Amino acid sequence: MTAEQVRDTVRSYLEAVGSRDGLERFLVEDVTLTVAGVPGPVRGAGAVARAVLHHYAVEFDARAEVVRIVADPRGAGTELLFVGTHVGDYAGIAPTGREVRVPLSMFFDVEDGRITAIRIYYSFEQVLEQLRA
Repeated sequence: MTAEQVRDTVRSYLEAVGSRDGLERFLVEDVTLTVAGVPGPVRGAGAVARAVLHHYAVEFDARAEVVRIVADPRGAGTELLFVGTHVGDYAGIAPTGREVRVPLSMFFDVEDGRITAIRIYYSFEQVLEQLRA
């Protein structure tokens, strides 16, 4: 794959997260999702899609705003803003209706047009601070 194809794959995946539709078509069956500071990776396309959608549609009504995508033929790094409204239980905090806006970095491994691994880095403390403000 070219860097441009990888970038297009990642951008399309992020758009699918926003529309909450068809995430699994971008993921290999044994994909892993690792979130810094959270125990163990999530494994498998169905489990990863459910975990992502739970965060973006159940805990929050949210989207990832793309700031930058940098890609090479094997993967991509993204700079994003996680923007959303707290609508469901998150880390033991009942829905507050507060808006959060938190910088987020995601790194993707991509092979043959599908994502094989996702690694997420963001400030959990910054989310909590905004929910408690």
